[in-house]
Amino acid sequence: MAQLFPSPTSRLTAISLCAAFLSLANAGAVLVEFTAGEGYANGTLNGQPTGTPLWAASNDTGTPYTVNTAGGGSVAFSTAINNRIIGYNSVTNFASVGTSFTSYIEFTFEQGTATIGSNTTAVGLVYADTQTSGTIGGTTAGFGRSAATDGYRMASFGTTSTTMAGAALGINSGTGDTTSDVIRMTLTVTRGSLTTNWAATETIYNVTTGTEVATVSTSLVNIGANDPSSLFSAMQLGAAMTTSGFSSFSVLAYSSPVPEPTALTLVGLGCALTALRRRR
Repeated sequence: MAQLFPSPTSRLTAISLCAAFLSLANAGAVLVEFTAGEGYANGTLNGQPTGTPLWAASNDTGTPYTVNTAGGGSVAFSTAINNRIIGYNSVTNFASVGTSFTSYIEFTFEQGTATIGSNTTAVGLVYADTQTSGTIGGTTAGFGRSAATDGYRMASFGTTSTTMAGAALGINSGTGDTTSDVIRMTLTVTRGSLTTNWAATETIYNVTTGTEVATVSTSLVNIGANDPSSLFSAMQLGAAMTTSGFSSFSVLAYSSPVPEPTALTLVGLGCALTALRRRR
């Protein structure tokens, strides 16, 4: 699949435009790219950015999330560690019925093995009671592998899953292309009653090609006894990357929750704008 190599100026312009459109939806929305200019430094993401920490990890033993500020900024997820979350210090307040928020990550990965033995969920976007604990399973959007050659899947909300061909993500092990395109995973959650009948949607986009790969939705999310006025958006490590047949996984950008319905349009527009981001 063809790779995109824009000039640094055009890439920065696209990123600036994306951030500008997102700010129109919500002045409090944040686009994080893990750069030195944002205050990030090489090393563990837990406790960063330097001086004004916004990220907190459930367990940082072994460094599950590692910042690299070079090349536009990224966070490498450990290939060996599992069952960790790291939350962003911004409370998401689902104040009333119909309140809706979207968060997303953009990432690239390297496929280590063409086929695995069973379905897995390697990474996710979630809501939690705190930055570091209390993951609300009904709001989990996951990405991992399916038991097929170059097979991938979304496993969402504890009830729904769908599979994707690696080709749609830029993977073709038959030709030796095991590096993905830039992929965006979005999670949109809408409040129902106090704790039941919430709605949620997970979507995978190929940013490099500007296409929607897959989407799943459910209207049966139950968040239990959790307080909907004080939830935190977080990134999650699920099954170990090596178990899922990944040899590397790097998050290039993270967006804090963005109010809907405007953000649905902006997410699609953002995909087109950030298509200029080169494949890493």
